[in-house]
Amino acid sequence: MSLKKLTLFALLLTFSLVLGACSDDGVVSKDEYKIYGEVTAENLDGVQEPVSGVTISISGDTNGTVSTAAGKWSAVVKGDVTIQASKYGYRFDGDPLTATESVNNLDFEGTLYMPVVDRAPGAISEEGKDVKLSYRNGYTIYYTVAETVAADDDTPNDNDADDIIAENNVYSAPIKVVPGQTIKAVAVKDDDNTIVTDVLVAKYTKITLVAKYTFDDETATDSSENGNDGTLEGGVSIVDGVNGNAVELDGNNGFVDLPDGILNGVGDFTIATWINVHKLKDWSRIFDFGKPEASSLFMAANEPSTYVDLSGSKVDAVGAPYIVADGEWQHVALTRSGKSLVMYINGKERVRNDNATDKVFGETTGNYIGKSNFAADTNLSAQFDEFVIYKGALSADGINELYNGTY
Repeated sequence: MSLKKLTLFALLLTFSLVLGACSDDGVVSKDEYKIYGEVTAENLDGVQEPVSGVTISISGDTNGTVSTAAGKWSAVVKGDVTIQASKYGYRFDGDPLTATESVNNLDFEGTLYMPVVDRAPGAISEEGKDVKLSYRNGYTIYYTVAETVAADDDTPNDNDADDIIAENNVYSAPIKVVPGQTIKAVAVKDDDNTIVTDVLVAKYTKITLVAKYTFDDETATDSSENGNDGTLEGGVSIVDGVNGNAVELDGNNGFVDLPDGILNGVGDFTIATWINVHKLKDWSRIFDFGKPEASSLFMAANEPSTYVDLSGSKVDAVGAPYIVADGEWQHVALTRSGKSLVMYINGKERVRNDNATDKVFGETTGNYIGKSNFAADTNLSAQFDEFVIYKGALSADGINELYNGTY
């Protein structure tokens, strides 16, 4: 046999030996094997569903952890191993699983026990509004309300918390909160007083309605009863809106004039409106708060973007979705919470700036719907309905409720 043939034979023999050493799972080392499994848990509605982010701890001849994605996990191990599943707020049934060879059904089933709040994290509209705590039957919810609660604070118990006895899966607890307070809740099993989980639920902020303009009485009367009545100026008319009447601005000299100082002393805020734009013109204002030739806050309906400037802090929704002139009603909202400035379009967050100014508004004498404080900018041709101003930033859930008419 020639040297060339001997060399080729040796290579083929080596390749076949390597293939023989590989497992069916493609693991090169003959000492390794692969294990697989799934993790599901029963949610608060009693439905079993895959759980992501579960820590799978492996011990024995191999030690380590992996995490589930869409309820599935896998690992390459050696020797005899023990497998356990854990995730904050969940209990998994049965004893730890074991493996000595490749297996694909190392599955865990569990139950969700974590209490949740239906509006967390976010804000409630007024002091004393009901907060829903959801939990499993057979458990008691204990809660505390404190000025500040750190994530690593001690777990509240029946010695320092008010208890709510479980009768149904959802219980509405009229917990009175004020700005800056935080609710912390735990679920405790009734029969053995075992704390299943403790969770920093949410920080709640009091939301105060500053003004609401529905235009239903064919004027710019403030329906909040705060007396912040505006006036309809120039080319305006009353038309059918999203809910009752709306005001239509002609894009020439029509606008709504709001009271001087309407934002005076306001820090965090929410401003929202329904709008139906007839024609987009760059720098035409949806709203503008400031004084002649100077704006403290404005939102402009540009093409192709919806642009906000808060004393030099900007958010710009460039491209779809943005407020467009398509003959359809759209909902736009702007919130400022601390240094976070967030724009929402049709109930969904569109763009944010988490390094915005947090200064409190001073006295403003030019406060308009549909008009700019700068003489060079044209007025907006559009219809407006349900224009609201709140002191305090609504949460994403609150904005969605505002969009859906349930707030």
